[in-house]
Amino acid sequence: MTTPVDLRSTQVLWRLALGLSVAYALALVLPIPLFDPDEGLHAAIAREMVEHGDWVTPHLLGVPFLDKPILYFWALATSLSVFGPSEFAVRLPGIAFGIAGVLATASLGAALGGRRAGALSGLIHATMLVPFAVSAVSVHDIALVPFTTLTMLALWRAARAGNTGAAIAWGAAAGVVLGLAVLTKALSGVAAVGLPFAIWMVWDRRVRVSLLAAGVVCVAVAALVALPWYLAMEHANAGYLHYYFVERHLLGYTTSTQLHGQRAWWYYLPIVAGGALPWTGFLWMALRDMRQGGSRDEVSVHRLLWTWLVVGLVFFSSAGSKLLTYVLPLFPVVALLVGTMWNRRWQANDIDDRGMRLADSLGGGLLSLLLPLLVGIAMQRFNLTPEPLFGTFVVVGGLGVAGFWLRGTRTTARDRFVRLVAAFGVVAALAVLVVMAPAGPAFSARAVARYYNAQGAVPPTIWFVNERVGSFLFYLDRDLRESFRPDTAENVTLERLLSMRQAPPGLAIAVPFEQVALIERRISLAGVPHMIAGQHRIYEGAVFADAIRRGAR
Repeated sequence: MTTPVDLRSTQVLWRLALGLSVAYALALVLPIPLFDPDEGLHAAIAREMVEHGDWVTPHLLGVPFLDKPILYFWALATSLSVFGPSEFAVRLPGIAFGIAGVLATASLGAALGGRRAGALSGLIHATMLVPFAVSAVSVHDIALVPFTTLTMLALWRAARAGNTGAAIAWGAAAGVVLGLAVLTKALSGVAAVGLPFAIWMVWDRRVRVSLLAAGVVCVAVAALVALPWYLAMEHANAGYLHYYFVERHLLGYTTSTQLHGQRAWWYYLPIVAGGALPWTGFLWMALRDMRQGGSRDEVSVHRLLWTWLVVGLVFFSSAGSKLLTYVLPLFPVVALLVGTMWNRRWQANDIDDRGMRLADSLGGGLLSLLLPLLVGIAMQRFNLTPEPLFGTFVVVGGLGVAGFWLRGTRTTARDRFVRLVAAFGVVAALAVLVVMAPAGPAFSARAVARYYNAQGAVPPTIWFVNERVGSFLFYLDRDLRESFRPDTAENVTLERLLSMRQAPPGLAIAVPFEQVALIERRISLAGVPHMIAGQHRIYEGAVFADAIRRGAR
């Protein structure tokens, strides 16, 4: 399925892509400190991997870290080896994998609906709230997206291959990227792609020997790619395979006993709907297209994408352990559904579709509301507007800007698309500049580490209230970090802190500013001596214990 090349459209899409690259680059080039808990933790583990030269077992303070596979750590460690221990080096892999996910989505979109459909799908994926936000921080799940998407691309090619040899070749290609997915997030990527593809094969009547053979080859090649590292881990850490695949993986899916358990079955529905903004409303248009039918190829594409989305949602929602980033592999599916739908409107240059105008108003209106909100946050933070006027400014300004979108002005599909992408680029850039950058110090222990680096010594024990150990260890000088024991730096809950009556010898306590107000509801910190390091207060343990005992009386 191909579409004729439209040079003017191609130029417009390239300009949009270049403009969006600025928003993506901001999070990479600005000296925003690493966020805890995940970004700082992953960076500290990767830095230790580089310093100790162990590229098989990830470690934190010399203790094996067995909770995540290796591929993303390899990417982080490689970046740190090349660029040194910096925020740029830590965030580069996340941005790179985020862009790879965009390109993978565009490639699959081109295979499903032609070059323009691919370009539109890629731009849509690049301008979704959750994929953009997650690519700006260093988390493993962002690396899974390009691998699962490319696996589906190769399987689609295998399904359309003209002979058994070609189908098997595409099955082998699918196995390579699926193996990388297994090295990233174990078997979750296998299920997220394999289950919907198998169901689609039956629904679309694609079950045949050549495709089944391609599937067998895919699984075999994926095992060849992933098994060497898993076996090396088992050799270096006896019992690893049982721990990770049974205790962490299987029980994490089938029970709610893991860290991210106890969440409702519908947890992912608002995440996918809200995270796909400003494009969520256009899913209805894609569903309407499916119901209207089309050619054999168009019907197959609709069936594949809707099966992928629905089965994927059921699979992730059925898990006992749920976290926002787990569902990232489904955002390319939304982008492809909306992109292939938009491609038909773009080609027809439609201006009268009421559904398109309504979806455009929903996405653009909600996106527009964010513009004055972000400006208002900046004005409040830098004291450019009186505090009482802040809420009024946000509400009135937001409604005014959103009103432009909600007018329902007749316009072409091409103009609607360009406007939405451009608006997202502005909002994303503002979000990095006036939200992410100012918030960074409050969610990182960089300043605490620099305080002790300047002192040339660290306390025997340091407690962090509200998860700040990862970034602290990353920013701490190596000679100071080498003196740490595994229990030297600990995350402690507020309850554990306030239950302390006798402090361990030499204890220091780092308290983020936002936690101070919560503590002062229970005990008085007036007159308690402390040091200031960025957005943290640092207390001596013995002095803090005295304040707790006084409050207890």
